[in-house]
Amino acid sequence: MKAQLAIIGGGLAGLSLAILEAKAGQQVLLFEKKSYPAHKVCGEYISLESWRFLEALGVPLVQWDLPILKRLQLSSPAKMIDLELDLGGFGVSRYKLEAEMLQLTKAAGVEVHAECEVRAVSAQAKGFLLQTEAGNFEVERAAGSWGRRSLLYKQAPQPHNFVGVKWHLKGEMPNDLIALHNFEGGYAGMSRIEDDLSCFCYLVSSERLKKAGSIPALEQAMRRENPFLEARLNTLEPVWNEPLTISQVSFSPKATSHQGVFLLGDAAGSIAPLAGNGMSMALHAAYLLHLQLEKVRNGQLTESQLVSAYDQAWKKQFKLRTAVSYRIQGLFGRNALTTPLLYSVGALPFLGKQLMKLTHGRDFMPLQT
Repeated sequence: MKAQLAIIGGGLAGLSLAILEAKAGQQVLLFEKKSYPAHKVCGEYISLESWRFLEALGVPLVQWDLPILKRLQLSSPAKMIDLELDLGGFGVSRYKLEAEMLQLTKAAGVEVHAECEVRAVSAQAKGFLLQTEAGNFEVERAAGSWGRRSLLYKQAPQPHNFVGVKWHLKGEMPNDLIALHNFEGGYAGMSRIEDDLSCFCYLVSSERLKKAGSIPALEQAMRRENPFLEARLNTLEPVWNEPLTISQVSFSPKATSHQGVFLLGDAAGSIAPLAGNGMSMALHAAYLLHLQLEKVRNGQLTESQLVSAYDQAWKKQFKLRTAVSYRIQGLFGRNALTTPLLYSVGALPFLGKQLMKLTHGRDFMPLQT
């Protein structure tokens, strides 16, 4: 089968690009190796910079009456501070959002292949050949939104391994608050999502988890270590029997294309989770790539300029914020460094606001959209 665009990976970036390109009149194929929608290890906070973009795709955010998050709470075992978020965000589960976007994708005419792994992508004279579990497909262009790791883009193992763990909790928690609680070896994020639930998601070094012996033992140690985290968790209880987990969380440098395949979302580069901007970056990257493709179709760019134009647009938007986020993450999960940082930000609130601005963007949809 021939098509104009194949998208490998059905996360937020892949779904967004599929909708945008299909609405632009392109024949689009979307491949996702897992069944979905599905819950994923994710903080489930989206910066308000993406609100109008999602609405433009057709997501009924206003109808969902989602919690709007305007306050940030930061804690270490010895100190807690509260900050106002200039832009803020909203809480929604990946399951709910991707389920809606999947329906919008199909309604736009995209051919979706779920539970279908792409085994190989090879360049041809005019486009690419995709070898998949559903057969072979010839396409003019290919984009990869397969997350942090893929057999299609192998990278050397990173020196430090991290594990992500996520729960959905029920119980009392302010609707406008997102909190980051530090402990030795990691940090945990907590905020409201839909249906009066809270997302509790944390990143921890594999060494700390190995030392604890199990996730339940680790969580008990986290609670004992950070009294602010303990106080919050005392008001909440899990709605799942087991948490979601992901290992070998990678922060290795990446590129915006690989062997001619455009990359977006975490496949192109991820921001430190503590910044809370990963989902907005995925959405924005899809829009950036769509804009470059539109320029080619309108004669503003040549095919030979396309790769460089997308790379420059991506770096202009995300290079600084990802770099700053990793610097901040280097201080988190280390109590000897986190506590002085919180005292400094508490005494100089503008410092905290500046750090937040450096890791976030602005509303990126044109007003006429």
